[in-house]
Amino acid sequence: MPRPVLRSLVFALITLIWISLTVSRFHSVQQANRGGSALEKAQTTVTEKVLLVTRATGIEQYRGVLQTQLGDRLNLVLTPWDELVKASPDDPALAVRYATALLLVGKSAEADGQLTRAVALKGGEKLAGVARALREAYGLVKAPLPPTRVEQDRAALEQFQEGWIRDESLASLYEKAGDRERARALRASVSALADSVAARLTALVYTLVGIFCTGVLVLLAWLIVGRRWNVRTTDLEVEPRFDPLAGWSMIVAWQVIAIAVSLFAYYGLGVTSRGPIDVAAIQIIVYGLLLVCVGVLVRGRWAEVGVHLHRQGVAVAMGLGGLCAAPVLLLAVQMLVYFVAGPARPSANPVFEFLRDANEALPLVALFVVIAILGPLLEEICFRGVVYGALRQVVPVWLAIPASAAVFSLAHADLNAAAPLFVLGSLLAYIYERTRSVVASWITHACWNGLVFSIFITLFT
Repeated sequence: MPRPVLRSLVFALITLIWISLTVSRFHSVQQANRGGSALEKAQTTVTEKVLLVTRATGIEQYRGVLQTQLGDRLNLVLTPWDELVKASPDDPALAVRYATALLLVGKSAEADGQLTRAVALKGGEKLAGVARALREAYGLVKAPLPPTRVEQDRAALEQFQEGWIRDESLASLYEKAGDRERARALRASVSALADSVAARLTALVYTLVGIFCTGVLVLLAWLIVGRRWNVRTTDLEVEPRFDPLAGWSMIVAWQVIAIAVSLFAYYGLGVTSRGPIDVAAIQIIVYGLLLVCVGVLVRGRWAEVGVHLHRQGVAVAMGLGGLCAAPVLLLAVQMLVYFVAGPARPSANPVFEFLRDANEALPLVALFVVIAILGPLLEEICFRGVVYGALRQVVPVWLAIPASAAVFSLAHADLNAAAPLFVLGSLLAYIYERTRSVVASWITHACWNGLVFSIFITLFT
């Protein structure tokens, strides 16, 4: 068999194996997120945070407008709750939490219906006391409350609710019972927390606006004079010399290594919790083994895949420019998807659920290291240095960039985020092509992941 034909068959086989493994990952993610995606669940926490901000003393003059908007435009804030309840219609606890959110925006009739439905569901009888307490606290029951009933309602609310929502419900209960002093104390506590959250969200919004405006200027500069800038490394041999077919096989090697390490952790070490620490440790091992494979591929000539420190100033400038350009491009593609296909479904990435549930420093640090440092570094070496480098040897740049971006997008096994990931992958491949430095694309990737991480930490904590 002629060698070109044999190599074509091997390329087709590697591609088929990778597609099969990717489809399998898509299926496993769909199964894991049946009944609502991880981000849909996390969005309920964000909804509660938005409702909390309406209670901040710093926006008293706008509170009436905000509450009117939240009350009149239910879909604006409570859509995540509504979607999650529809996805899990047999969950009485979820229905009661949704009813609480409805009560917080004054939707008493809808809340009463959710409470009635929740109690009628299988297992819902255990929440009958909570449903009664919410009805009495928020005035759905007009009869006066005797002291014994107030204590029963307080115990039911404290057992089911937590945080500021519990304090708000208890304040309403005490106010209904005539204990205005305790109600004022609880509301003051909620208001102080709301002030703190509002300040953090305000700082976040100003930061994002600043990055976005800078990104517009960066993109204009790239379009107008970008081609004249000499940003590529010229004092080092950076052209890839590894076998493109072997480089393409790295996408399969990554998946095989990840599966093998996960199986060993599960069956060999008995790791079954799959918490943030476990996931971070498994990913670090996978990255280490993959790095060894890449080292063998390039035979120690790491500059071939962009791993070098030449022209660091240029790499940092391009990387930070890419960070500013990313939000502009991603917003543009999200708007395009919206006009073409309607509202996008939430991402199915389980990291969002980890961020929502992680309330200790160590899990958050472990997630940050993997998400914002090691993950972007290995992805840049593999997707830009190896996969793009392999494609660049056999196809022109205008085809290699979108092809490598498509591989990058599909490898994340998240159809709901496929379009933004494709745009991000294209931006990173462009930066790598201009600089031939993984440092430049890594700075963009790492800072972007770190920014997203910071946004969700701000929203979830």
